Amino acid sequence: MVSALKRYWWLFVGVVILGTLGGALMRGETQTTYESKALLSIAPPSVSPSTAESSSDRYVTGQLLVLGSESSAAAVA
Repeated sequence: MVSALKRYWWLFVGVVILGTLGGALMRGETQTTYESKALLSIAPPSVSPSTAESSSDRYVTGQLLVLGSESSAAAVA
């Protein structure tokens, strides 16, 4: 295999040069456009935050409500 590479080195160099030139020429034709879409589902809390004892309990209560909500689970699915 090494002898074939030594014998046809010019072919390898030619293919690399043609590929590089082709890539450089096509680079100017591309358009850089980006599109992003997001879905944000917001639901009012079913339990008033004022019923929680402290701010950390309020956070945990809110997270548990999201995990236990069938409508949130259906929206995610």
